[in-house]
Amino acid sequence: MKNLIILDSEIRRDLKEFYESLEGGSEVVITTYETPLIRKVRNFKIVGSPFYHFLMWKKSYNYAKKLIEKDVKKIVCLNPLVGIFLGLFNDKGIDITLAGFLFEPKRNKIYYNLRKYLVNRTLKNVNRVVVYSNKEVEYYSNIFDNYKDKFKFVHYGLDYRNSSEYDGVLPEKFIFSGGGSNRDYETLVKAMELSNTDNKLVIATQPWRVPYHNNKNIIVKSDVVIENFGNVMQKSQVLVLSLKDTELSAGHMVMLQAMKLRVPIIVNDIPAVRDYVDESMVTFYQSKNAEQLSNILKSFKVDIEKINKAESLYNSVYTSKSLIDRLVLE
Repeated sequence: MKNLIILDSEIRRDLKEFYESLEGGSEVVITTYETPLIRKVRNFKIVGSPFYHFLMWKKSYNYAKKLIEKDVKKIVCLNPLVGIFLGLFNDKGIDITLAGFLFEPKRNKIYYNLRKYLVNRTLKNVNRVVVYSNKEVEYYSNIFDNYKDKFKFVHYGLDYRNSSEYDGVLPEKFIFSGGGSNRDYETLVKAMELSNTDNKLVIATQPWRVPYHNNKNIIVKSDVVIENFGNVMQKSQVLVLSLKDTELSAGHMVMLQAMKLRVPIIVNDIPAVRDYVDESMVTFYQSKNAEQLSNILKSFKVDIEKINKAESLYNSVYTSKSLIDRLVLE
């Protein structure tokens, strides 16, 4: 009876044979959500977010319904959405590790409590839940007190292929930001307005995520996707990660990619980021402090020593192989 490893990204495909060799033989399934429909829908204003989440959950349900039928004794699932459904469907006592767990607060209390009920059912049927920031262990243990012993912090890791060439128009020199989860674009936009310079800012995300502004130096690119994200980032002068001041993990994929690509990093100082880097590798600013961020952007200079340290740490700790080693050895 084989084990099953469910991967969360096509980016991990290059190590498929390595994953298959683990624990005496493992079946590997790669899940992906980058379909033309999902990419189109998520850019819609107002209705984009709910439709996007509906399609993501539907696809995750379909993956899980099929995968739970496999004759395996152990599942390591790096896709947290699929993992939620696997727990709901697990009536055979399969040993399941759910990695990358995320449970965010919601304004709609009915929706929040429904999700909490479903997650409680999931947690009953999984053996361990891996989170990617240390603070999340305590945070989720307080919410799901009956299952607090199942939560464990493990450092994230991901390899990055050579990106496809972005064929859109970019400024000759620009600051870069991107991503959707737990982003604080309001502070970043305010910082750009306060800087009063000709610096260009390219934000790779859905337009509805960025606050309204009249700054012509801020350019939102919804056609920068996973295949060419790294290509655009590598052409930038610096990456700015403006994250919500939360106990939840945030920004890891983008930050690690910048470390790999030797792109300088400016990021707000939150515990989830401190789990991965310190001042010797990135430039910190105080969360929601647009004035401080503005001053950093106006005077920023590349520090090669920081770049070297960040790249070295990435190569030794934050690769895909490093992550799967940590998960399988649990």
